[in-house]
Amino acid sequence: TLNSTRGNILDRNGEVLAYNELAYSITIEDNGSYDSNSERHKLLNEEIADIITALEKNGDAIINNFKIAISDSGKYEFNVSGTSLKRFLADVYGEVSYSDLKYDKKLGYNQAQATAEQVMDYLKNSRFYVSEDYPEEMAYKITVVRYAMSENSYQKYIATTIASDVSEESVAYVSENTSKLQGVEVIDDTIRKYNDAEYFASIIGYTGKISTEEYESLSADNDNYTLNDVVGKAGIEQVMDASLQGTKGYEKLYVDYLGKAVEVLEREEPSAGNDVYLSIDKNLQIAAYDLLEQEIAGIVYSKIENIKEYHSTGSASDIKIPIDDVYFAFINNGMIDTSHFTEDDASDTERTVYSAYTSKESSVLSRMDSLLSGSANTPFGELGEEDQDYITELIKRLKSNGVLDNSAIDTSDGTYVNWKEGKISLNEYLNYAISKSWIDISKFTVEEKYSDSEEIFQSLAAYILDDLKEDYNFSKIVYKYMIRQNMISGTQLCLILYDQGVLEKDEAQIAALSNGSASAYNFVREKIKSLEITPAQLALDPCSGSCVVTNVKTGELLALVSYPGYDNNRLANSVDSEYYSSLSNNLSLPLYNHATQQKT
Repeated sequence: TLNSTRGNILDRNGEVLAYNELAYSITIEDNGSYDSNSERHKLLNEEIADIITALEKNGDAIINNFKIAISDSGKYEFNVSGTSLKRFLADVYGEVSYSDLKYDKKLGYNQAQATAEQVMDYLKNSRFYVSEDYPEEMAYKITVVRYAMSENSYQKYIATTIASDVSEESVAYVSENTSKLQGVEVIDDTIRKYNDAEYFASIIGYTGKISTEEYESLSADNDNYTLNDVVGKAGIEQVMDASLQGTKGYEKLYVDYLGKAVEVLEREEPSAGNDVYLSIDKNLQIAAYDLLEQEIAGIVYSKIENIKEYHSTGSASDIKIPIDDVYFAFINNGMIDTSHFTEDDASDTERTVYSAYTSKESSVLSRMDSLLSGSANTPFGELGEEDQDYITELIKRLKSNGVLDNSAIDTSDGTYVNWKEGKISLNEYLNYAISKSWIDISKFTVEEKYSDSEEIFQSLAAYILDDLKEDYNFSKIVYKYMIRQNMISGTQLCLILYDQGVLEKDEAQIAALSNGSASAYNFVREKIKSLEITPAQLALDPCSGSCVVTNVKTGELLALVSYPGYDNNRLANSVDSEYYSSLSNNLSLPLYNHATQQKT
C-alpha cells in the first residue's frame, strides 16, 4: 500500500492551521525465515530490543499506543476504561467481543476481569515469549512493539510503523545494519503539525493510529481504511477524515525469500486528500482566546484573599478564594510534581517539604490503622473533616480497585443506610461488607483458602494501608492538610515553582521570597495578574470559559473559543502518553470543548 498525503486545514483567509511535514519513520515486517516458532520469538524480540536501544540512544522513542502503561515504580496500569478497555481485553485474548471472554483454567482467572499485571504476564509469557533476562522496562517495550505487529496479524509485507519522526542518527543506524535487522526499513513519511495549537486544538482535534473500534466503524462504509492508518481522533480531523485522507495507491512486487523487492510489476500513485477551509478567522480566534484568559485571570485575582478557609453562603457575589486554596492548587492540579521531591536532583526546598510529608503521612496511616482496627471506633459522622476526607478517599479507592463491589451492595440494607448517614464506624462497615460478600477477597491476599472473617479483615486492612501509600489522590489530601496546618508554607511552594521550571528563573525574586522581603501572598497575586500563572494551571473556580462569535447575517462561526486549550502537536502522530495523562487529569478539563460541550 502507498499512503496518500493528508489534506491541510486552513482558516477562512487561507491561513494554514494544520499541515504535513516530511519526516522519516521506521517500520518492521515479520518476514523472516526461522527453523522453529521458538527461534522466531527469540530472534524477533532480540531485534526489537536492538532497535529500541538504538532509538533511545539517539533521543528517539517507539510509538506507544498500548492500553497499558508502566509507572515509575514498575507497576502496570490500564490507561483506558469502559468500552476501550473491553475491546482491548477481547483483542488480547483473541475473542470477537468482550462478552465472549471467559474463565480460563490454565490462566486461573476470568479474562473479562483480568488486571493489567495479568494481561502483561499473559502477553509476555504466553504470546510473545519475552525472555525474563530482559529488564522489566525493556520487556514492556518489546511487548508494546510485538502487540502493534500482532494487530496486523503478522501479515507478510504489511509493515508496522514502530517509530516516527526519527533523527538522522536513527536513520543511519538502520541503513548501516540492514543485514541484521530483518524486515526493518526507513520510509519517507509525513507527520501532522498544527500552528497556534493552543488556540485551535478544541476545533481541529488531532490525528493518531487507528484503533480496532475505529477501523470496524470506518471500514464498514469505506474499504480504503487499513489497521495501519492514521486517522482523525477528534474535531475537524475526525469529522472530515474521509475528505482529508485522500486515496491510497499500491505497488505489486516480486520479492525474494527474505521479502526483499526484486521487481515492480505494477504501481498506482496515491492521490492527496482535500484541503478543508474553515469559516473561522484565525486572528479573531486568537484575540478572543487571549481576552477570555485575561478576563478569567482578573476574576481569580480579585477574589483571592489572605485567609485560610472560606465556606460559601451560596451567593455568587460573595465568593472568596483563600490563599491556602491557591497554594494547594499548585499540587492538586499537578503544577508541582511531588514525585520529583525524591529524585537525586531535588532541591533543598523539595527535600524539606518531602521530609515533612513523610512524617505527616506516617501519622495519618497510623490514625487510619486505628480506625480500621476499631481501636478508635468512632462513627463516621462524628469524625473531624480531615479523617472523613481520608476515609472517603479510602472507600473510593476500594471501589475503583474492584475490592468493594458496588454492584453487590444492597443500598436498602439497614447497616449500609447507617453508614451513608454516618452513624457507624469504618471498622463496623467493612466487617459487615465482608459478611455480606460485598468485598471481593480475590483482589487482595488471603493466605488460607477458607479464612475466617477476622483473617479476611486483617488482610483487607493491610491491603488498604499499603494501597493508600500508592494512591496519588490520598497524598494530595495529606498535602492539603499540611498547608492548612502550616506544616508547609506558601513561600516553600512558590520557590518550588522556580526549582521545577514552572516559572522562569528570577534570582532577585527568589532571593526576596527566601529572605522574607516578599510575601508569598503578594507574589502569587502578581503572577496571576501577569498571567505567568494562568487560571488553567490553578483550576480554581473559575478556570474555564468559552466565546462564540458569529456572522449574524449568515450564521457562520468566525470564532469558537474554548479555554483552556492544549497542544495537539503532542497528541498527533504518536501520543505523548505522559502529556495526555496530564490533560486527562487536569481539573480545568482542557480536552473538553467548553464552547460546545459545557452545560451553562
